[in-house]
Parts: sequence; structure tokens; C-alpha cells
Amino acid sequence: MIKEKEKLVLLFGGVANDGIVGQIRSANKKYVQRILHSSPDNWEKINLLFEEFDISTVIGKITTRTFEYLSDENYNNIRDKLFNNISKVPHIIFVFEGLITGAEEIENVDYIDYPYETHLPSEDVLENVNNFLSALNLNIQPYIRTSELTLLAQSFIEQVEEGLVFRIYLPQNHYLSNEIDKIIVLFSDYLSKVLSKKIRLDQVRTNLGVIYAFHTQDESYERNISKNFNEFTDILNLCLTNPQKAEEILKQSLSSSKQVDDIISRYTKEARRILLDIKHSSESKILSLKQRLESELIDYVQDENEISCIINKIIPQLIHPEINSIPSFLTQTPSDKNLTININQKIYEKIEGIVIDEFSGSLQYNNNEKLLLELFQKYEENSYNELKSALNELKDNSVPTKYKIESKQKIKNFLIKFGSKMGDVAFNLLQKYIEHQIFPGTG
Repeated sequence: MIKEKEKLVLLFGGVANDGIVGQIRSANKKYVQRILHSSPDNWEKINLLFEEFDISTVIGKITTRTFEYLSDENYNNIRDKLFNNISKVPHIIFVFEGLITGAEEIENVDYIDYPYETHLPSEDVLENVNNFLSALNLNIQPYIRTSELTLLAQSFIEQVEEGLVFRIYLPQNHYLSNEIDKIIVLFSDYLSKVLSKKIRLDQVRTNLGVIYAFHTQDESYERNISKNFNEFTDILNLCLTNPQKAEEILKQSLSSSKQVDDIISRYTKEARRILLDIKHSSESKILSLKQRLESELIDYVQDENEISCIINKIIPQLIHPEINSIPSFLTQTPSDKNLTININQKIYEKIEGIVIDEFSGSLQYNNNEKLLLELFQKYEENSYNELKSALNELKDNSVPTKYKIESKQKIKNFLIKFGSKMGDVAFNLLQKYIEHQIFPGTG
């Protein structure tokens, strides 16, 4: 009989402070500490931990000195092996922000007495190590404050323990909030009853919105929730358009014909109801928008025919997609779209403000936030929903701090990744703005 390996959390780089160790102990986990400022033989001993124990989580910090070791030719083979091992388990690796951006002027108030932590190595070393880390697609988190690092690490441990798969924030009064809620609940049902996954859906209601979070303790679940969601919406559509095809797909997961029939019957009914509700909500919102535009534009445009012409150009751009595009409207609204109408800037801004007010729900965006949304769409369209959700969490003062810290980090990672494309002025402005959302007085 094969003896089950003992589970361990691996810590390296001096991250084992009281807050992080306390969080590990509260989760009833054992941990081991290792240092990377050591010989290749010691690095090999760290690798052996992955063979001797079940390393469930890795939390580490890479300092300037670690960069020097990682760029040393004598460590090339062993570093590949070690970080490949790390990449295969849940992990979070912290790197001081200046080591990623190359910005020496970043001030770190936590390291006044430890200048070696923020002193940058040579450009060749920075480039070599950053290219190595990015090629492995590691969960690298830039940080400035140790307090921030601790909060992120504690939250990460909690997420691993709770089996967080996916989290999304939806503002109150989103024009399809009821329909989206039904879809999310039905999707949770699909995961558990069709795919037989041990999934738990939690909802956290804040002053301005709702946070939906999926958790699982099923270690076999691949956590590819986007793929599962697309499969789910495909089946919903097939229940409406081609029930026989839906039946063929469901039979691959369900052995009982009665179960298949029950699922198709229920999903067809739910999909029809959701489609009708979407249609009614869209019609009601479009009518309200049309009336507001008419009332507002009369002060700016003299010709009523021109007002009608402008409105007729706007409305088709805001008609909502059908149910097969559900993934896009979980966080996107018609107000996210760039309107294409040829009118003067003052009238355009007035129209844009009305559209945002009608469709965006409880959250309104200032100029910095509008710029961020534009950049999300321009550079990370596939991650737009996740990034917008993170921005919404930052804006809601009643969202738990641990979520806000994570959301800020997602947006900072985006800014660092695409900072060179957006220009120094915009990058620095948005960096300070995002930092200010968590630590007022720093932006």
C-alpha cells in the first residue's frame, strides 16, 4: 500500500511573517521555510521536497539578491526544475515592483533600513530573470508595501483553502441583474447536476452590488470555468433550437434518460423565460433612454428631425445580444460600447453620460476609470469582464478589503504589463489612482 504523502506549504524568500504563518496555522496546515540565497545543492534539496511531500501551496518572495542567483549560469538547470515544480501547484510569488518595471525611483517605505531590497541589478539581469519568469506563466505579484504582500498572501491561502474557482462583481440596478442572477444560479446547477462537480455558489451582497463566488473542494476539477460556461450556454441554446442535439450532448455526462429529459425540459423553460425577460428589460430600458435623449437633446439640437436621426443611429448600437452571448453581458453593458456617431463633442459627451447612467447600474465612472475601461478593451479584450469586475470592486467602499486588495493587484498587473504601450504620463497617473483606492493619501 502506497503511503500518502504529508501535505506542506512551502515558503521561501523571507515571507514567513506572523500574519502569513498565522493564516497557515489557522487553516491547520504545516509549512516549511527555505532560502534561495544559497548554493545549487540547497536548491536541489528544495526540489526534493516536491518528491517527498505533497506541496499543496507555494508562497515566496524574489528579491534583488534572488535575481542575481536566478541569472547565474551555475543555477540555470536547477532553476528550471524548481520553478517548473512551483508552476504545477497553487502558488503566489511576490516581486518588488521596481524589479519588474525597472523604475528605480519607486519608494518603498518598508525598506528604508534595507536598501539592498530595492537596489536594482543590471539591465541584463532584470531582462534575463523577468523573461524567464514570464515564460513559465507564473503567478507573479508586484508589491511595494510589506503590509500589502501579507494581505495578498493571507487572502491567497484562504482562497486555496476554500477552493475559489471564480469571482465576479455585479453592480446593483444593472439593467439585466435579475436575468444574470438566474443564469448564474442555473450555471451552478449545471456544474453540480450535469457535470457532477462539487461546486458551491456563494453570494456577498454589498451596498452597491453583489459578489458571486464559485468554490470547489474537488481536486479533479480543472477549474476551466470559462470553458464550462460556454458549454452551458451552448446547451441552453440547443434546448431552444435543437433539443435532439442537446440530448446527445447531455447523454455523455448523464446515464439516466429521465435525468436528461428533466434537464432539457427545465433548461428549455428557463431559457425561454430568460430570453423573454431580457427582451422586456431591453425594450423598457431602450424606451427610457429614447425619452431621456429626446428631452436632453432638445436644448442642443434645434431640428427635431436631426434629434430623431441621432437617436436612430444610437439605439441599434445598444440592442443587446441574444442568449448565446451571455458570457459577455455578465459584466458588460451597452454603455461599454464605443458609440460611432458623427456629432460635436459636447453633444456626444452628453449622450454618453445618459447611456452610462441608464445602463451601468449603481456605479458611475470618473475620467480615470473610463480611461481604464478603454485600455482594458484595447489591450486585454479577453480579460475585459474580469478587469471591469475588479474595477467595480475597487469602487464599492463596502467590498471586503481582502477583495479590494486583490482587485487592485489585477489592475496593477495589467498596467505594468501594458505600461510601455500607454505612455509614461497615463501609466503613472493610473498607477497613482489605483494605489489611492486602497491607501488614501498615497495617490
